[in-house]
Amino acid sequence: MKIRLYQTDKGSAFVDYDTTCKLYGCVDLHGYQTRFAGNVDFITKDFTMSDLEKLYELFNVNPPEKFTGRSMSVSDIIVIEGVNPYRFFFCDNVGFRELRWAEPDKPGSLKMQEVAR
Repeated sequence: MKIRLYQTDKGSAFVDYDTTCKLYGCVDLHGYQTRFAGNVDFITKDFTMSDLEKLYELFNVNPPEKFTGRSMSVSDIIVIEGVNPYRFFFCDNVGFRELRWAEPDKPGSLKMQEVAR
């Protein structure tokens, strides 16, 4: 399945989700760049949250050739394509938080917030 990894080098880099929201209101993809876009064989339509931990290990231990970023860390965003049709996850200080568009009716807005649990 195709995934994308976004990273930022702005002020929110390496900042956990709660602090990012306190400082910036929410996660804003305007400050992020695509560091990887490609297929990862172990991610399938039967995607589970444990697959995110496998991605974390992949990007820190044995990164794909096309990967142009630093090791995966807090504040990075993973997009899983082909599941609902897309699912977004914020790499937090412990685990991941699923995100959704904060302003879905506002064209061009790239602001995101956590999916209600």
